[in-house]
Amino acid sequence: VDIGGNDAQNCVAKATGAIDFVCLTNGMTAIGSRLPGLLAQLKTAAPNAQVILTNYPDVFLAAWLTGASGQNLAKLSVTLFDNLNAIFAEAATSAGVDFADVSEAFHTHDFTTMVTLPTYGEVPINVAKICTLTWMCTKQDIHGNDAGYAVIAEVISAMLREPVSPTPTT
Repeated sequence: VDIGGNDAQNCVAKATGAIDFVCLTNGMTAIGSRLPGLLAQLKTAAPNAQVILTNYPDVFLAAWLTGASGQNLAKLSVTLFDNLNAIFAEAATSAGVDFADVSEAFHTHDFTTMVTLPTYGEVPINVAKICTLTWMCTKQDIHGNDAGYAVIAEVISAMLREPVSPTPTT
């Protein structure tokens, strides 16, 4: 399950990178209040299904490419995404569902390891991952590309358990 991002994504202006903190706070509050109930309903509707909730990679790391102010925004965005992703982890725990940290697979916190990215030159690996695994750097689109969804699928597939057969009813 990948849900809730739309409550927060519109709080950052794509053109300028400005963050509307009131909007973001409201969005995160909405996610935190609605998500546990949605997960509980899902578990009730499909009690034998394995439910895996994912968090999000920090697509706003792409702001790094816009210069010094963008680099400051990229660093701040990691803290904001950590807070958002903590809400997802807590909701998964409270609903008794599995939690997949896809953010980690995108190297979200690694500003230290530098790599060369065609068109952009040397950038931190977390920025390179966002540019190569999503459309954020080329189309300002937060969604993953095929390679990004493959990474997410790998994280999820590593967590899959054997299916549980429903208990027969008489």
